[in-house]
Amino acid sequence: RPLAFREFFVQSSHNTFILGQQLKLALRGNPVDIVYAEAFPIALNLGYRCLELDVFYRAHEKVGGELLVRHGPIGAPSNSVALSAVLAAIADWMARDERCATARLRLPLVLSVENNLHSEAAELEMAASFEHVFGARLVPPASFHDPPMRDLAREAAA
Repeated sequence: RPLAFREFFVQSSHNTFILGQQLKLALRGNPVDIVYAEAFPIALNLGYRCLELDVFYRAHEKVGGELLVRHGPIGAPSNSVALSAVLAAIADWMARDERCATARLRLPLVLSVENNLHSEAAELEMAASFEHVFGARLVPPASFHDPPMRDLAREAAA
């Protein structure tokens, strides 16, 4: 039988995208490189199954805009990595994991998105990026069959 989501213990991470010191200061006003797409496969290899992505949108003249993972708002002293690069790194790790360990239990992977987008169009673009990269691997909310919290509270009280 498939396990209910509440039957899993999920090891999570905060600011998964940062390698090194989170609080490095900008050097002479230049952004400090602390955000890396490669940080996500490292966290997955360490057993983390809840990854955080802080997503921002940077508008460009003439070419539209770009979805970015970064630490802090645009203009803060942090570098940015394209959301597409982060999702590709996660998808590559998933494909390798599926090929290498076909018989073992697959634990769920939770992507916690700190949504710093300010338009519905940007949010739809982000959702489309997740759907494009992960496809059938995404589990829509309607597929979760866990009981409501009030039912769980009754079970705990009994």
